[in-house]
Amino acid sequence: MTPDEKKRIKKEIRDRERTQFIESMPFRANELRKVLKQLDRELSKAGCDHTLKKTLYIIRILSIDEDTAVIWLHDHGGYCDCEVLANIEGRFEDAMKVIK
Repeated sequence: MTPDEKKRIKKEIRDRERTQFIESMPFRANELRKVLKQLDRELSKAGCDHTLKKTLYIIRILSIDEDTAVIWLHDHGGYCDCEVLANIEGRFEDAMKVIK
């Protein structure tokens, strides 16, 4: 296998993973963006209490199905508010490269 073939295969795998991440989201991209932006503001004020309290509050305001969202957040490493930002925000931004 040539280096170019390896590069192409790696890119295809990354793009597939990005697409799967986006397709698995239980909300629209703009909704997740709002959640992450507001969560970042809230955490900068008060820090993380190692629950999803702030995330759930934002999700409720946006009328997103809470149970589905929590399952998805847990599946992607978001077990508390700071982990939502640490583990999901970067993956989300990376996954959005497929759409652009």
